[in-house]
Amino acid sequence: MRCSSSFSFCIVFRRIWFVSLVVSLILAVTGSVYAQISPDADALSLEDLLNAKVYSASKYQQKEAEAPSSISVITAEDIRHYGYRTLQEALQSVTGLYVKNHLSYSTLGVRGFAPTGDANGRVLFLVNGHAINNNIDDSAPIGDDFPIDMDLVERIEVVRGPSSSLYGADAFMGVVNVITRTGKSQGEVISGETGSLGWNKETAIYGLDRNGTQAMFSASYWDSAAPGHLDSIENPIGSPNAHDQTRRAMALIASHGFTLQAVASSAEQKVPSSSQWCGSCHQTDTHSTNFHGYADLQYEHRVWKSTQFTARTYYDNYESHGTVNDLRGCSEARCHGTLYDYDSAHGDRVGAEMKLSRVFLDKHRVTVGAEYRDNFHQAQQNYILDNIPVTSQTFVNYDRTSAIWGLYAAGEFHLHPKVILNLGVRNDRYNYLFGSKTSPRAALIYSPRTTTTLKFLYGTAFRVPSFSELYYVGMSGVPAPNLRPETTRTFEVDWEQQVSKRVTLSAAGFYNNIGSYIQEQTVIVTGIDTITSAVGGIDQTTFSNSKASAKGGELEVRDKLSSGIEGRLSYTYQDARNELTGTTLPDAPRHLVKVNISAPVFRRTLTPAIEAEYMSRSSTVWPAIGDSAPPVLVNVSLSSRQFWRGFSASGSAYNLVNRSMSERTFGYFEQTHAIPSASLLPDDRRSFRLKLTWTSGERGDKDKKDEPHQAGNR
Repeated sequence: MRCSSSFSFCIVFRRIWFVSLVVSLILAVTGSVYAQISPDADALSLEDLLNAKVYSASKYQQKEAEAPSSISVITAEDIRHYGYRTLQEALQSVTGLYVKNHLSYSTLGVRGFAPTGDANGRVLFLVNGHAINNNIDDSAPIGDDFPIDMDLVERIEVVRGPSSSLYGADAFMGVVNVITRTGKSQGEVISGETGSLGWNKETAIYGLDRNGTQAMFSASYWDSAAPGHLDSIENPIGSPNAHDQTRRAMALIASHGFTLQAVASSAEQKVPSSSQWCGSCHQTDTHSTNFHGYADLQYEHRVWKSTQFTARTYYDNYESHGTVNDLRGCSEARCHGTLYDYDSAHGDRVGAEMKLSRVFLDKHRVTVGAEYRDNFHQAQQNYILDNIPVTSQTFVNYDRTSAIWGLYAAGEFHLHPKVILNLGVRNDRYNYLFGSKTSPRAALIYSPRTTTTLKFLYGTAFRVPSFSELYYVGMSGVPAPNLRPETTRTFEVDWEQQVSKRVTLSAAGFYNNIGSYIQEQTVIVTGIDTITSAVGGIDQTTFSNSKASAKGGELEVRDKLSSGIEGRLSYTYQDARNELTGTTLPDAPRHLVKVNISAPVFRRTLTPAIEAEYMSRSSTVWPAIGDSAPPVLVNVSLSSRQFWRGFSASGSAYNLVNRSMSERTFGYFEQTHAIPSASLLPDDRRSFRLKLTWTSGERGDKDKKDEPHQAGNR
């Protein structure tokens, strides 16, 4: 490959290619040595793992090598070995993904895109195929407020790239499908966790499998009460009552083709850290509560010998309530302002989907489907109450409805034993503002040898503005009813090569072009504050359409030795820019490097693991106040198998380098201009966790029998 001096990506890609090739050869040799020293007939090779089936890329089971997307899989074994407490910690380990933590919410970045103010509205999050993004701002929780306990997760399938041709508007940048355990793992599981910063969590799971009926029930409670842990130089007052808690419950029942899942989750934050400051103090009299619940009934039946029929119907409920002590008009001596900002949202929806998938001539497959969603309740309210004097003002109070119809079709055609052509298209029709949108995709998969796979991928997607982006108004918010839908067009080439039976090298190059990119803008307006009648700077946040693009490449080396040692090294280069200004997008680090290593010892009774990440600094959002958090993160974990009467244990130490896990604040107002904060938001930084689990004999025997056959991370 010839590189011009101005095309730095080409040079970086060539250097990383060379380093990865050397590393893969070293791992291949090391794998052969370990295989001779510690043979294990039960250990799965990477070849076996690559032949494992995935569902989320095409809505049916297929080999990962035949899927028309770039896919990663996180297993229950990975979650246990690396001590992942939340979904965002697990996703942070995936090649090409990163997380930006804003404390009150976290944003999942995908290949350079982590838009300001976006709480994961451009990635579709599923639980067993059920969408959990709400119908108010399209957001999905990925932290402690995720509605599914991590102890329930069997695996997580991550599809990078647009998937609107199957799933519609929410699958703009990718799909994350969390697949839970079922009643097949019979018996009881009880676990307790404790850790720094007042971390406590209890979980109970019960599963049964009787006469063709499987059932699984789970309940968990998480609590974090850390007196004074928000104290810092920038927060001398602190808070003695910082308190977060989450309650979760899930039921999953499957019998004779029917599957019913029901989930209820409530997350409460009291006195969270704030991005608003007044001199050297920040607001502390604030709390929020979020509830998410749904019920989903699915039926699967083989109509003919080679035709599968699937139907599902569901109901979702989302509620959010919050009270914020706003510091507008505050004094540093008093710290608290006189204004209280009350905010609420309420969304309800019902929907249904039907799908037929048929195999022709024992190799070709065609899938067609239809989906309907009725958002019969979409409401938001925001008002303020001023105690001096007692006055109130309502900014937004709407209650709307909307409906979406979708039709999709996809085909997998084996043109040659070495060539697969995958085509798909979906049309979505909205009953408000945006009319009809069509999203096609195409993939050509070529396998010249059994150890080599090449994928040439093309995809399109769209995303309509959320109701919150269109209509929300607050003290500092301005509606944007004229927003246009975002569109994206993606070109990608993936290559995967088995260097040896135990080592695999993969690479990908991608280019994304986003039209009508919806960006958050915050500006300072000089004038009289209509809330306090004070003269000074007023911050106003709104949304507007722009253009953006991202290009980059990914490299990954994976090894799984017969001795049980597993490792993964990945590097991502991403260059995401605003096409109108030519500047780098905020929260878009240029380089990501990730290392994961686990190595069982003492006859596999203990498994120590280490995870390290380098994420280069990126610019932050308004105002231009410098770079993001420090770039290095290191976690270590130690987990055991069952050591006595069903008991097992694990422990983890997180953020050993004491890196700040959050981004800089917006600052505070002084007369007619904004003053950026001097440091990052206070957060927990270095922490630890200990976990003890008891598994009943029936389930323990099942888990011990199945443990050698767990699949590894992609």
